[in-house]
Amino acid sequence: MNDSLASQQKSKKTGGDVLSARLLYLALKCPLLQGKHCQTEAIRPVEPQPVKTVKPPRTDDALVELRIVLPYGLRKQAQDEHINCSALFRRALKRSLVSRRSSGARCD
Repeated sequence: MNDSLASQQKSKKTGGDVLSARLLYLALKCPLLQGKHCQTEAIRPVEPQPVKTVKPPRTDDALVELRIVLPYGLRKQAQDEHINCSALFRRALKRSLVSRRSSGARCD
């Protein structure tokens, strides 16, 4: 029992010693902590380069997420009536798009 307690205390002390040694090394080697100028100040900063990300090609059957916000009371009523709001909105959107296509209107 005493051996396991002693080994736990020793391991905690060892972790603290490692941290102390790292901090001491940093204090001895870092020019800023010694009151000197950092070497990177003499170097001209690099201009930021714009990152170009390649977007995957979109297909008509790719899935996207559409978020629709409802009042809580309306959502609760729909749940009580066992109405799937997501399916209902999908059907309504499809119906709306079909009717716009047939009338020649554009979706913006």
